[in-house]
Amino acid sequence: MSRPTTMIHSMQHVQLKYLSAGLIVCFALNAFLRKYLVGINDIFDIILGSLPNFVAVFVISIVLTDQKRVVGIYKYMIILTMILLFIIEEYYPTFTGNKIFDLYDILASVLGGVLAIILTFYYSGMKLENNIKEST
Repeated sequence: MSRPTTMIHSMQHVQLKYLSAGLIVCFALNAFLRKYLVGINDIFDIILGSLPNFVAVFVISIVLTDQKRVVGIYKYMIILTMILLFIIEEYYPTFTGNKIFDLYDILASVLGGVLAIILTFYYSGMKLENNIKEST
């Protein structure tokens, strides 16, 4: 028999799914509205240009690490691999047609991966703490 999911575990899934869905909506809005918003502010232009890398690394990492079979250090290895793949993609574009090297895209990829690591670490600690409380 499978153990029922804990409140923390189901809360983790809901929060991460809402966060991922919100980021995907931001990504879609960025694609549609970017041509109207570019040129307002230099910092805003950098954010708009690098948002796809941030969202891609974060969402793909969360989706791949939120599987029941992926445990322990393998979660962090998957996230680090995603960061590395997006950095390599910036140097040697194979999947995208963008031939322009952008340091901000690399920074956004790293920030998306770091946020995924922090949230994975946080929720893993909460789940472990809850399992310890249940077993006593």
